[in-house]
Amino acid sequence: MAPGTGTPLGVLALTATFVAGTVGVTYWWLRKRLLKVARVKSIVIYPIKSIVGLEIPYAYCTIEGLVYGSIKDRSMMLATGECLVSLRDEPTLALIRLSHEEGKLTLTADAMDPLIVDAADPDAHSKTSFTVKVWGNDYRAVEVSPQASAWFNRYLKREDVRLVRILQDDQNIVRGKNGTIPVAFHDTSTIHMLSVASLKDFNSKLPEGNVEITERTFRPSFLIEGCDAYAEDHWSRARLGDAEIAFVMRCPRCILTTVDPSTGTKAVEPLKTLRTYRVDRSELGKEKYKMYPLFGVCQYVVKDGNVSVGDDIYAVASTRPLL
Repeated sequence: MAPGTGTPLGVLALTATFVAGTVGVTYWWLRKRLLKVARVKSIVIYPIKSIVGLEIPYAYCTIEGLVYGSIKDRSMMLATGECLVSLRDEPTLALIRLSHEEGKLTLTADAMDPLIVDAADPDAHSKTSFTVKVWGNDYRAVEVSPQASAWFNRYLKREDVRLVRILQDDQNIVRGKNGTIPVAFHDTSTIHMLSVASLKDFNSKLPEGNVEITERTFRPSFLIEGCDAYAEDHWSRARLGDAEIAFVMRCPRCILTTVDPSTGTKAVEPLKTLRTYRVDRSELGKEKYKMYPLFGVCQYVVKDGNVSVGDDIYAVASTRPLL
């Protein structure tokens, strides 16, 4: 008998064999159900929350989100005190331009000198940290630099804003491993997927005279093609390149999407049109989504791996949209 357990070693061995066999059968069954459903058209990473993203040729998918070299998705954000400052509050953030080179991010804006910040900071954990909140979730963070904060304050004509960087720790990783709480500064989940067909169908429903709305408004991680409109609503599990992702929810859309990324001003679209046909009015849908219009899907990473533009997507597809 194993010391202190009261369980015969033979039983432990048999149990381990059974569990391993079950996992193997489950994995084989899942792979058997994966069907080719679409392909990756573009990948965008957003190093600073609510700032324009960077279109990239490939990314490494992790539980923290997309990684491209030293750039991590939504690893930085603007804060006042503990609170997030986003496009919802400051729509002119949409007009800031972003580029990258050799681990440096360069931000430019009209009538502003360029701001250059490190995409990553190896000394971040030695700095004074504090708590910031994103939708009720607490994260430890440090100020990127006083110079970066001053740049944003000049741009926004404020005095209370700081550019902060997340301090990742084991607590973040553990609580986010099943996709219920984002590991970095994401609103809902680490991955957001939207199809070209869904976007095209939405634009076909816009009232006459409206300018076409692009994917920039919806800020997906992966824009995908080769599938029907809203097909992404049906995929409980998907494989892209070497990575595997799982469904969290259809993406509830809020007033952030009403900020025009080209002008930095607010309007009524796309929410006005989305509310006419993309609200889940079932009892379970109303309970989960609170009558928010739904567009695109939120997902989390269950297996790390590389994903490139042009990669095929294989998925386990339901006949009905997932809740």
